[in-house]
Amino acid sequence: MRYPSAEIPHTATDYPDPGHSRRSPWRVGRLTAPNPSQETLTGTNSYLVGGGPEGCAIIDPGPEDAGHLDRLRVLAERRGGARLILLTHSHQDHVAGAAMLRARTGARILAFSRDRVPEADGLVSDQTVISLGDIRMKAIHTPGHAADHLCFHLPERRALFAGDLVAGIGTVFIAPPDGDLGQYLDSLRHVLSLPLRRIYPGHGPTVSNPGNLLRGYLRHRAEREARTLEALGDHPGMGSMDHLLDIVYADLESTRRPFAALQMEALLRKLAHDGRVRRIDSANGTRWRRVE
Repeated sequence: MRYPSAEIPHTATDYPDPGHSRRSPWRVGRLTAPNPSQETLTGTNSYLVGGGPEGCAIIDPGPEDAGHLDRLRVLAERRGGARLILLTHSHQDHVAGAAMLRARTGARILAFSRDRVPEADGLVSDQTVISLGDIRMKAIHTPGHAADHLCFHLPERRALFAGDLVAGIGTVFIAPPDGDLGQYLDSLRHVLSLPLRRIYPGHGPTVSNPGNLLRGYLRHRAEREARTLEALGDHPGMGSMDHLLDIVYADLESTRRPFAALQMEALLRKLAHDGRVRRIDSANGTRWRRVE
């Protein structure tokens, strides 16, 4: 939805923290970019954190959409101005608008890697603490969806800005070679160990039951892995990509099959790394065989 500048709401979605006033520096605002798709759901979520004399941080400015970035600027000004632009990872639906937003606000861009985000003013590594007024956010390196993926943790509020580690609806796409399923599962387990009560995802609604969601993600991937190994065991020598997709993704509509093939590729790479399957290349194409 597009708003004329005079009609910009205080924020698209506001989450006052229990026990704090609406002007609390812990208040989180969300504005969803107008870039809906099958991959981005309703669009990329941009978050505003903090407010007052010290200003606020904006997490993931989203695409290079002038209207969305202008709305973020106005919302940030109502919180004392944007001081920091924090990037969860370098996928364009999250970072393409960063330089334009910096030009509009003067905020510094912080990212995991300048190789991935050349416009970054500073770098953030695992366990870096980012301070803004009374707010302390800890960066957590969570590779898997992307090699440079970060989550931002508010320990005192037991909240996590999760980027594309999770989605508010459905599961997360892992596309090799940058996506690595083994690393992704490790990242999920690490985040599951945190005492969380709320996750703010890069796409979709806020997650109010983080433990259930994260355990469900791990269970889903384990079931997919078991089904793939079963398919290879039941039909030795028949482990072509098409064969596995026909069995493991039997109910998938044909338009989604290319995406499923990338997901299966990520899983097979993980199983090969674990020594569970072996890749066999020949003139007839690539097949996969289960290792007993």
